[in-house]
Amino acid sequence: TLAYYFNSEGDKAKSNQVLNKMEENFPKHIVPYDYRIQYDVAMLYYRNDNRSKFDELSPEVEQKALEVLRKNPSDIQSFWNPYKLLTDIYEARGDYSRAIDILSQLEKITPNNPEVKMKIEMLRKKQQGGQ
Repeated sequence: TLAYYFNSEGDKAKSNQVLNKMEENFPKHIVPYDYRIQYDVAMLYYRNDNRSKFDELSPEVEQKALEVLRKNPSDIQSFWNPYKLLTDIYEARGDYSRAIDILSQLEKITPNNPEVKMKIEMLRKKQQGGQ
């Protein structure tokens, strides 16, 4: 929460310091984080312009989210549903093709969801070089 606060105040350096201190005091190899919490931490590092920490954490989140998706492709209700997590991670990496693939899977489950269609179109534009 403190890291989010500093980020919202525009102090990315302090936000990164808090996240680093959290890892120092509660190393994830001793106190494992749930992949959804790890997603929040990875995305906060990304918003703090700390790409190396994002790149370190996001593959673990990706792996767990893909496992959850394989077990339950209908998991779309929670804020941390695997479709959202994977789309955010792929978009942050600039891997628009994989983000579109994940959203296309979601579109099969929710064919009339305008938000999914709009996100796919936005990602296609980014993929083609337009922001």
